[in-house]
Amino acid sequence: MKNKKDILLSAVLLLLAAVVIVSTLVYLLTDKMIPGLQPFAQAAMMLPMILLWKRTQKNQWISILFVIAAVLNVIAGTTQIVSA
Repeated sequence: MKNKKDILLSAVLLLLAAVVIVSTLVYLLTDKMIPGLQPFAQAAMMLPMILLWKRTQKNQWISILFVIAAVLNVIAGTTQIVSA
C-alpha cells in the first residue's frame, strides 16, 4: 500500500489537474478566463509531479524539466495578469 504522503501528493495533483482541465474547457467554450489561473495551476501541479517522479525514477534531468516548465508557467501567469 502506498504511504499517506504519496496518496496526498496524488490527490493534490489530481485536484490541480482538474482545475486546469475545467478552466481550459471554460475558456474554450465561453472565451472567458481568469488571468493567470491556468499557468499558475500548471506551475503548482509541477511540485507534486516532481516529488512523485523522484520517488519512482532516478533520472534527475526529468525533474529539471519539470522545474523549467514550472518557471515558464509562472512567467506566463505573471504576463497574463500584467496584461489584463
